[in-house]
Amino acid sequence: MVINAENSQSEARKVAKKFVQFVVDGNFIETRNLLAYEYKADNNIEKMKESYAQMVNYYNQNGTDSPTDIQIHLTTEMSSSKLQSKQENDVGWYDFSTFNDFVNDAIAVTVCFERNEYVIRDVVWGRP
Repeated sequence: MVINAENSQSEARKVAKKFVQFVVDGNFIETRNLLAYEYKADNNIEKMKESYAQMVNYYNQNGTDSPTDIQIHLTTEMSSSKLQSKQENDVGWYDFSTFNDFVNDAIAVTVCFERNEYVIRDVVWGRP
């Protein structure tokens, strides 16, 4: 498979957005299916649910379940050549704001090309 840089960035961006959308929709089975092999081994569905719940519940003062009516917006994107912690198969890094009337946070993901598909190699839950 021949991969050009522009197509690679476009496909990686789509996977990153799909991952974040699955997270905010509460679809952690599909979310986990988009993870790179090693990251998947260390992150089961419950761990991802807990990470997301901790992130959004910081804003959730009324104690209800984690909100799912959250909008997402790509705020920052970097090609792999600009990543400080770049690994061999990395394609890019994408930072999405996640927000509604009560939540204003972010999910950042690193996308790599592994086993002939674009997958999530790393996730940062919440703003630093």
